[in-house]
Amino acid sequence: GDHVGVGCMVDACLECGPCKRGDEQFCTKGMTGTYSSEPKHGRAGTESTKGGYCSKMVVHEHFVISVPKSVPLEVAGPILCAGVTMFAPLKKYKVGPHSRVGINGLGGLGTMGVKLAKAMGAHVTVITRSARKEAQARAAGADEVIISSDAASVKAAALSLDLVVDTVSVRHDIQVNALAPGGLVDVLDVDGVWCYTGLILDMQDVQVARLLMKQNSLTGTMIGGIALTQECVDFCALHKIYPECELVDASPAELSRVYEMLDAGNDSGLRYVLDIGKTLNEASFQLPRPRAPKLLGRSRLVAQIALLLNRMALSKIESVVLERSSLIAGFLGATLVAGVGLVALPLLRRMH
Repeated sequence: GDHVGVGCMVDACLECGPCKRGDEQFCTKGMTGTYSSEPKHGRAGTESTKGGYCSKMVVHEHFVISVPKSVPLEVAGPILCAGVTMFAPLKKYKVGPHSRVGINGLGGLGTMGVKLAKAMGAHVTVITRSARKEAQARAAGADEVIISSDAASVKAAALSLDLVVDTVSVRHDIQVNALAPGGLVDVLDVDGVWCYTGLILDMQDVQVARLLMKQNSLTGTMIGGIALTQECVDFCALHKIYPECELVDASPAELSRVYEMLDAGNDSGLRYVLDIGKTLNEASFQLPRPRAPKLLGRSRLVAQIALLLNRMALSKIESVVLERSSLIAGFLGATLVAGVGLVALPLLRRMH
């Protein structure tokens, strides 16, 4: 069977402006997320969504992503989440050859961002607090590395980037709160954009005049719409861009081990993929399945509709007959007696 996946959304109104232009994640009536989200539009059940912690899922066809069979099943899920999260800003700001892109943070998002930007032809710089991650950054495809905890490293990279995609999900100071030069924001060139994808819950202190000096922008992106998610999956398949993953058995012992490793810091940039029903293998697609009904051809469809209408007409006639059964029975009885009399009278005459 076909390989398909479900990303970050399972429903949206599909009628508002954002939905119609392919940005279902910005649905003005509220999209229904795959996890911890209330259904609103009638295509995602009636209860709060529970995510992919299951062996089967029923989803409206609009929100299903086709996964090329060349993509290993265990990496498809992270591409539908981390992949499109990083793909969205790179596409929005038209990254390509000659673009100078920085990726702040080298966890699961950052590693994927480096690979995507590099495949688009950009000159890619990783920004990280730890010099220990330089080898990891280079292995992912980075051309340059800035150590954000080293003032000299930051100063040497001034005006070197057109776009920084910031994946760090905790508050961190890029020093846009002071007029004087100095700080991580200085790596942006004129018209440079600092784009957040990491979910930071508290406000950053911003000195607007600092942004005006180089016409810099602070912005953010979320995920992508369904069309962009499909484009991301196809792009990854074409360029063989896969996140670093570890397949994990969904047992209490394994889950405890993974949580402990994450609590200690995800320095490896791994994505831990839970195989809930041990189905992340090609063999699971070879199991016997109920056959779907064949789609009707045009002529057959017309015939089926005609048959249905005929049955409806017969049903109506039947109901009328039942309603007037006594009247009809009396009429038929009288007719039958009359008929029998007409037949019997000549017979009697002959006998006499």
